[in-house]
Amino acid sequence: ILPVDPVISSLTVLTVFYLVNVAGVRSAVWVQLAMVLFMVSALGLYTTQGATRFDVSRFAELFPQGYGGLLAAAGLLFTLSAGGLAMVDLGGEVVNARQTIPRVLLLGILIAMAINLSILTVTAGAADTAGLEGKTLVHVAANFMTASELGYFVVAGALLACATSINTLFALVSRWLVVLGSEGLLPRFLSRVDIESGSPFSSLTLAYVLAAMALLTRSSLLFFGTLLNFPLLLGISLITLLVIMLPHRYSVFYDRSAFHPPLLILRAVCGLVIVANVLIFIFLASASHKATWIYAGMLLVTSLYAISRRKTLATLPRIAPAMNPEGSK
Repeated sequence: ILPVDPVISSLTVLTVFYLVNVAGVRSAVWVQLAMVLFMVSALGLYTTQGATRFDVSRFAELFPQGYGGLLAAAGLLFTLSAGGLAMVDLGGEVVNARQTIPRVLLLGILIAMAINLSILTVTAGAADTAGLEGKTLVHVAANFMTASELGYFVVAGALLACATSINTLFALVSRWLVVLGSEGLLPRFLSRVDIESGSPFSSLTLAYVLAAMALLTRSSLLFFGTLLNFPLLLGISLITLLVIMLPHRYSVFYDRSAFHPPLLILRAVCGLVIVANVLIFIFLASASHKATWIYAGMLLVTSLYAISRRKTLATLPRIAPAMNPEGSK
């Protein structure tokens, strides 16, 4: 629909947001807020206009081709859960984080769920889903929007959706690099933060270079989605395993926690999460062998690097020592 090279346009957007983040944290936040407001308005336009073409009969048969497609789609959409993780990672820069993060996280999940469900419902009810393979919401919107409405949806909806993700990833990845640099696991210069702007110039630049190199490979969306989801699946699965171990090894922390579910329910939920993650991993691995081998190589390299820095890792602060079920050392 837009006669532009996707790689060139992506590099342009990437460069713009690199400069925005270098200018300072405050400018990046205000730009992000403005983009989110425009994006939500565009998605609202899609929902209201698409509702005029809604056909209930399209829902007569759910999952006509089985549940395999549902699991594959769930794998690609798994990246959506990264929003909550990013909020926790950036918690050190949030004012009154102990109260703000839980409230914003709950509200954000509810709003995102409502928006996504409305878009998916309208799309399934207003378009022939069998003919949507390889197409985007822009192609669906063209069936019930005027030319001006479609143009606004492309810019404020589709393009800003990518732009907000890029801006968020800049903030997140650069902070990871700052932490790793400050702890000596990466070169120290990555931990430097400009006092006036609050921007980690070196970390932002490294994140920019890595992202630009990835774009120049001209790989598919499936490749990037798979490569992004693998670390999420691994990280969440490891955290879930630790949650299962928490009541036994750190009983004091478990007993004092505000959310204190019965052990049977806790282990059942955690078990379901791990099983679901394994299934999603298998589907993604079968869909993109290239991404699977690259991620396996990345794990090998980072593991060898961690082993080489074992002395540095040993000096990092630890949480409380392991405790038995009675809470004694």
